[in-house]
Amino acid sequence: MGVMIVMVSLSMIIRFVQEYKSALAADSLKTLVSNTVCVIRYTTPRPSRVSLTSHDHVNTHAHTQQLTEESHLITKEILLDEIVPGDWVKVSAGDLIPADIILIESKDIFVSQSSLTGEAIPVEKFVDWEKNRFSSDAVVDILKKEDEILHQKMNEKKKNWNCAWKNCLRSLFGIRQKTSGSNIMTAKAELDNPNLCYMGTSVVSGTATGFVRSTGNRTFFGTMALELTRQRPQNAFQLGVRRISWIFFFVMLCLVPPIFLLQGFVHGDGRKGWMDATLFALSAAVGLTPEMLPMIVSSTLARGAFLMSQKKCIVKNLDSIINMGGMDVLCTDKTGTLTENRVSLLRHVDYYGNTSLIPIQFAYLNSFFQSGLKNLMDNAVVEFFQKGKSNKDKSGLASNFVKIDEIPFDFIRRRMSVLLKSEECNLLITKGAVEEMLAICSRVYKATKGSGKVLQLRTQKSLSLLLDPSNPEDQIEIIPENRDILQLPDINLCINFSKETMENLSHLNEELNEYGLRVIAIAYKEFINIPNFIEKSDECNMTFAGFIAFQDPPKESTRPAIKTLIAHNIQVKVLTGDSAVVCRKICEDIQLPVTGIVTTTDLEGASDEDICKIAESATIFAKLTPLQKAQVVRALKFNNHVVGFLGDGINDANALIEADIGISVDNGTDIARDAADIILLEKDLTVVTEGVNYGRLTYGNTLKYIVMAVSSNFGNSFSLLIASAWLRFQPMEPIQLLTQNLLYDIAQIGLPFDKIDDEFLMIPHRWSMTSIITFMVCLGPWSSVFDVTTFAFLYFHQNIKTKENIEGVKLFHTTWFLVGILTQLAVVHMLRTRKIPFFQSIASIPVILMTLLIMGIAVTLPWIPILSDQVLKLRIPTMATSLFVVLIIIAYCITTQITKIIYVKCFNRWY
Repeated sequence: MGVMIVMVSLSMIIRFVQEYKSALAADSLKTLVSNTVCVIRYTTPRPSRVSLTSHDHVNTHAHTQQLTEESHLITKEILLDEIVPGDWVKVSAGDLIPADIILIESKDIFVSQSSLTGEAIPVEKFVDWEKNRFSSDAVVDILKKEDEILHQKMNEKKKNWNCAWKNCLRSLFGIRQKTSGSNIMTAKAELDNPNLCYMGTSVVSGTATGFVRSTGNRTFFGTMALELTRQRPQNAFQLGVRRISWIFFFVMLCLVPPIFLLQGFVHGDGRKGWMDATLFALSAAVGLTPEMLPMIVSSTLARGAFLMSQKKCIVKNLDSIINMGGMDVLCTDKTGTLTENRVSLLRHVDYYGNTSLIPIQFAYLNSFFQSGLKNLMDNAVVEFFQKGKSNKDKSGLASNFVKIDEIPFDFIRRRMSVLLKSEECNLLITKGAVEEMLAICSRVYKATKGSGKVLQLRTQKSLSLLLDPSNPEDQIEIIPENRDILQLPDINLCINFSKETMENLSHLNEELNEYGLRVIAIAYKEFINIPNFIEKSDECNMTFAGFIAFQDPPKESTRPAIKTLIAHNIQVKVLTGDSAVVCRKICEDIQLPVTGIVTTTDLEGASDEDICKIAESATIFAKLTPLQKAQVVRALKFNNHVVGFLGDGINDANALIEADIGISVDNGTDIARDAADIILLEKDLTVVTEGVNYGRLTYGNTLKYIVMAVSSNFGNSFSLLIASAWLRFQPMEPIQLLTQNLLYDIAQIGLPFDKIDDEFLMIPHRWSMTSIITFMVCLGPWSSVFDVTTFAFLYFHQNIKTKENIEGVKLFHTTWFLVGILTQLAVVHMLRTRKIPFFQSIASIPVILMTLLIMGIAVTLPWIPILSDQVLKLRIPTMATSLFVVLIIIAYCITTQITKIIYVKCFNRWY
């Protein structure tokens, strides 16, 4: 008992120290922020606020109308946690949205929803007057609906308590809990709704006033937070350990009671006999108990955490290392993981799809001169055009023009214009969404080969070749001597718009979209006499100049990392808030095979069984909400996968918690880092592939101890059962059993430092109870066969049959003690690999040294008088028994190797 307490205590200390260090490293990455918000409120309390909490709304309209006449509005700054439903809030560029709000007034507002969707490109928001009817009754209805939703959630929570005992039993026996998607589907928010802004998002540009619809846990962000507060599901490692514990328990339950009864009834001699039987049975139970398992696992995990820290990984949860080795599905977001997380201008083409200088020149002038906050695409245009230029030359083309006026972007027109003047020409340059741009164009510039007006690098190449970034000939560079000289289109090459030209341009736009590019159209109009200002009505009869296309390019390291993951038999699935078309193109670029594409609408209303099938078959999951990401991960787990999830945003937190291995990055959001098991210091799949190797190394060394313990202890206990029924004396003293078990456990301390066969590292491994039980049944009994052979040799050849033969019984104990410990030490080398030990696979130096040390101690013990006579009650073996021990070990190793070969051929696996 003392030995077990020491082993468990050491395990707890090692685990605590390692996880405490990891927690400190993770906490050092956190930051704290505090914000206020500008709200519009009445100077006196509104009765409508009181009535909202009751069910009597009969006179609400009249009370509100009367109060509005008697009160006035004030604007003030308050803390975020002081906002209540019904407030009006004002937001502008740089502000965080403090609650879920409905826009009632907006001007050119763009909101970054990357915290919810993970996508960097802002989305436009505007007032939808068809949906917003802000009478007092409408306000009451909105808030009343929020109360009903809250009551519904409380009822669901009470209902969930009724299933708690079922989940407790599943957890006790290591059974996966069934996926449930009801709360996922009901909590889905309309992230694409243009008149709704959600808590946790931020304003990139513009201003707006909004009506607070919900706060706190009632917001979409709050719904995610509630999901995060629930108890984290058990991961694959925890389930596996629990199942293994039950294996040891049932084996002990089947073998220890019969041993106790046989020792008591057959060999019992009054009270003393039953006491001896009790001690012997307890010793057998200790022999069956893998008391070194916690220490071996903790030591292995601690070493794995240290090795991973050398590869820029901080391990917060040690269990995740082994789960990393068993991971067979990796779910990852796209932005920043597969891609560079930056918008790059990739193409600037004319009507025919040929690379042209004119569209990028016009786009540059438009982006350069526009006032206000430039978006990511404006910055990409300017950066692309000025690439390679010195600071003093960066103005270049723009220095020839003066801006007269501009029309800013708005959600209705979906375009913006600048009016420029130079000595040579007066230009109105407009860029915007393709459909809206084509609607204002009456002419199109159709360049011809050799016109001299267009930079035609590869006019004869197909569009598919032009869109291959990996093609070394397709690296677009603007000719330095041409870029700062505006090349106006030849008026003779401009033709009127027709149905054919419209179809061709639409087709070109679709082709660019199919290659995952975001397309913006460029148009212009010349003025002979430049006006002093322009109006929206001037955006007409324009000439189409070309398209510019953007992409978030894949990282250079992504393709080899994907190749390595696939080679290691890991499926990669992309869960993103971006569009399916863009994601598919990225997957093609990084050579990730796409077996299916699923969008958010495919998951809405689907049953749990259908979601499990969808999750299994698809590779790309596009336009997902955060809760749907978690639902996909949960479905994959229910399909018996060990699932890892890589993400860094608030929108990834639910999936990080749901996954067996949650992986985030050091510059991710606080909530993502808190939810993760592993934090990467680089957001790169290459780091993940290295972590997989260390995880499989750690898993393999942990599993070595388990299968050795299960098979060896099962065989030894079965031998004790046979000996108890056969012999007239105890086959071994309780102290001898405990000493043998302690020496064997110490010999395995070197396992965390052992090597793993390359073949083992190429396949994901998991806790398979069927495999462990099969292994135990196939290889465990062989030790019993050789134990019985030892009994027979000593019983018949050495004539040791009764307990009255005291010296003979000591020789029996000594011989079986040596056979037992030496065969167990041989097991360490025989079962650590599927290959032939010492010839095809050699153990690490720590393992070899520990087994040699324990072997020397075991052989020496009978020769030490104090220990052998007074403590262990052993004696010096005879020449015959010594020779027998050597022969039995050789025969055992040969038999085990033959059994290994047969086992691998029959089951096509090892462990």
